[in-house]
Amino acid sequence: MHVGYLVAIDTGYAIWHAFDNYYWPALYFADAQGRIRHHHFGEGEYRQSEMIIQQLLAEAEIRRRQPGIGFAPRPRY
Repeated sequence: MHVGYLVAIDTGYAIWHAFDNYYWPALYFADAQGRIRHHHFGEGEYRQSEMIIQQLLAEAEIRRRQPGIGFAPRPRY
């Protein structure tokens, strides 16, 4: 299987504990600067989650294309 984006694997629950998370599933959406921009706890809201992902990716692409920002080129997988 090929996944074209980064996925956090938290088998030791370090991220879970760092976020003081008590929910399953818990989705945390971070922007290209690593800031948490949205979260969702529980099942559902799949369309909203997809829209948030698409928005964050679009923002990252716009930022990447601006000269002088210092963004690294998009990784190739």
